[in-house]
Amino acid sequence: MTRIEYQLGKLVGHVVSNKMQKTVVVQIPYFWRHPKYATFVRRRTKLFAHDEFEKCSIGDVVRLKQSRPLSKNKSHMVESIVRKEDGSAPQRRFQMRDLQPPSVPATGCSRKARHCIMTCAPEVPSLGAAGVGYATGGWAGRRSRKPAAGLRR
Repeated sequence: MTRIEYQLGKLVGHVVSNKMQKTVVVQIPYFWRHPKYATFVRRRTKLFAHDEFEKCSIGDVVRLKQSRPLSKNKSHMVESIVRKEDGSAPQRRFQMRDLQPPSVPATGCSRKARHCIMTCAPEVPSLGAAGVGYATGGWAGRRSRKPAAGLRR
């Protein structure tokens, strides 16, 4: 593990987990002064951060920035990779080519499967016009529509 230079006032730490999709766990060390004994104690905190392009790996030193709450525990984003664990040169900024959407698959939609079921079901011949089996078509939630007659629970 690489040694962290303490950058006071900045959210700089190393990645301890990247097993989630587009989320990394960053451990940020800091110094805390004990009020009675006046000694400095090393402490650390773990933050969940959004890694949009999944460029971070375990051991990388990253800088975070605060953002709006993205989930229950995640309210930070990876601003930049300060140093890579393997010693290679880090990517300074995310290029615009990383922001381009992926190529359109054969189904005609570049979004997730749930989006295709909701709006693109008439275009996809394998799903049919009714989508996932609801009488009115589409997926709108668990209790919002009655299922078709043959698909009752």
